[in-house]
Amino acid sequence: EAMNIPSVSRCVNLIADTVSMIPIKLYKEEFLNGKRKTVEIEDSRCDLFNLDTKDTLCGVDFKRALVRDYLLFGGAYAYINKKRNAVKSLHYVNHENVYITENFETIFKDYNILVQGRSYKPFEFLKILRFTKDGAHGLGIIEENKELLKVAYLTLKFEQSLVSTGGSKKGFIKSEKKITKEAMDSLKRAWRELYCNTENNVIVLNDNLDFKEASNTSTEMQLNESKASINNSILDIFGVPTDWNWETFIKTAVMPILSAIECALNRDLLLEKEKKSFFFAFDTKEITKGD
Repeated sequence: EAMNIPSVSRCVNLIADTVSMIPIKLYKEEFLNGKRKTVEIEDSRCDLFNLDTKDTLCGVDFKRALVRDYLLFGGAYAYINKKRNAVKSLHYVNHENVYITENFETIFKDYNILVQGRSYKPFEFLKILRFTKDGAHGLGIIEENKELLKVAYLTLKFEQSLVSTGGSKKGFIKSEKKITKEAMDSLKRAWRELYCNTENNVIVLNDNLDFKEASNTSTEMQLNESKASINNSILDIFGVPTDWNWETFIKTAVMPILSAIECALNRDLLLEKEKKSFFFAFDTKEITKGD
């Protein structure tokens, strides 16, 4: 339902597509003659993330799926298939199939990940979480802004109702005297046909019958102004500038997600001995090619 809202769909797809274009690279910090030097390292883990996960998804689809789950549901998960210390493949797991079991400790927190009844340790999964407080669950935009999205969705449904009924207002019939069942059934049938199809139907109200409006038109409700305000609020949620600016979009909507992914990769894909000098980072120069 949330993705039926045009501004939500636009933001999610725009951000996911942008992130999917940016390759991840592995770097190593070295000290030569007392100076720090950063060197790019060729590594199969980058190929798994960028090109071929060795699963059913390619690198672009893999990143797009992770970003979509991260934004909408607050958590993106992928199983790390290892043979000893070597990463052989990455397997995206839909957030709906992930269940977290915690130990209820306030300080020394721990948890397991359940997928289809099988338990996994946290280090077996790549976890990209939005606004997490326990390292296991994230807070997605749908849950965080459900009231705003509900209003946007109901506005969309109201527009659909207006189009399907030809803009006819809802209302009730006022009668000065009791009408017969046959007349009532005929009136109901004519009214139903008026609202249920796009043909030019006419309802004739006999003497002593009067139609009273019970709803406002989209113009009377200032629907266009309301929609613009809601859309701008949704853009703000995603960090997408209302007055489009590419640099601002990258800084506010894309860079925080890149940082979250980099942190997850450095934690879950690097060996303990590598964490002292190696790090993953996105090559953001790629997104300037089409500028």
